[in-house]
Amino acid sequence: MENERYPRTLHFEDDLLRKLNDLAHAEKAVLEPWLIEKIKHVLLPMLEELKDVVRPIEILNRSDPWPDLVLRRGQDLDNYCVEDNDFYGSVPISGHSARLFPVLLVVRTLLSMAMKDPASPWIGVHRFKEEIIRRASEIKNHLIQYTDYVGADRGIWEAKLLDGLPFVPCELDFPDRRSPGRSSSLSRMERQAKNQERFFRYFGSSRPGAKYPGILYMLGLVNVRNAGGTGVGVRHRNPQIALTKLGLDLAQAGVNPLLDLSFLPNQHIKTSLSPEEQDVFLHALQKLTPEKERMHSLAMIIGNGPTPRQHVLKVVDDIPYIGNGQYTINAELNGLVGRMDDLGLLVRVTSLVSGRQVMYELTEKGRQWRDENYHR
Repeated sequence: MENERYPRTLHFEDDLLRKLNDLAHAEKAVLEPWLIEKIKHVLLPMLEELKDVVRPIEILNRSDPWPDLVLRRGQDLDNYCVEDNDFYGSVPISGHSARLFPVLLVVRTLLSMAMKDPASPWIGVHRFKEEIIRRASEIKNHLIQYTDYVGADRGIWEAKLLDGLPFVPCELDFPDRRSPGRSSSLSRMERQAKNQERFFRYFGSSRPGAKYPGILYMLGLVNVRNAGGTGVGVRHRNPQIALTKLGLDLAQAGVNPLLDLSFLPNQHIKTSLSPEEQDVFLHALQKLTPEKERMHSLAMIIGNGPTPRQHVLKVVDDIPYIGNGQYTINAELNGLVGRMDDLGLLVRVTSLVSGRQVMYELTEKGRQWRDENYHR
């Protein structure tokens, strides 16, 4: 059955029409059929390629809750980054840094801070800490209130896309949407303060001289100076932090579903990172050998079909650097799974039989990554 055709009248300015006619004649073609073919095979593919570049411009012109954090693609921002750090991976990422969206948020916030003071890309760690906690709490508090992004009655919070961000008191106001977590004797304000320190420790702190330098530093996204002998820490008088070129690349990589799209209507958000952001993270992980080895070992255990978590735990000793003791193993495995989920390498599913059993399955991207990195 042929496609139906509907007549339309297009009006061209004289100069444009002459130019199109000349181009058609140069190819020894008649204008009208030539133009139809060019629209099909040249213009439409180009527009498809450009849609991710055009969209951020639209976003910047809208009224959004955090305009200074949206994607800044197409701008020359090299003045806002510094030389690479000298860390080369010798330890894996902590299981407590279980998601990667908080890392992206911290990187975008650091770029925003640097752009407000163009004299130097270096930011004092005290001010940096206060700002990333403030912005992370602000964004979580805003996004937690919406329930229609990931499907019927399933919001960003329920989908765990905000995991890793600091606790905000309003979480306790929605017990019907998601379990508030383990009970605590702390007041809301005490719990909030404690969780903010935890957020900074696992997503903001960078200590190059420490046993665990922090995820930002380990991935090569930031550099630090004036850190003294033990690295960046709030006790030093004037430690400073700045983005590296890789950190700047991550901040500009792609249209982030949460930061750049969540305030637009009719969005169905299913992931916290764009494909471009996932690729930058995967590139950063290339030099972090222990983490890469853990990821590949888990991918090999999962294989090509859904694999129960219980099976993974039975052979968990095959995963290097996984630690000892049930608590440590569970924390490290949860962190590894969470980060690979954010990277688009695996998905968590539940058993169709029991509806409770957690299972892991590699995505097509995950299987390709596993095969490409075999024995590397």
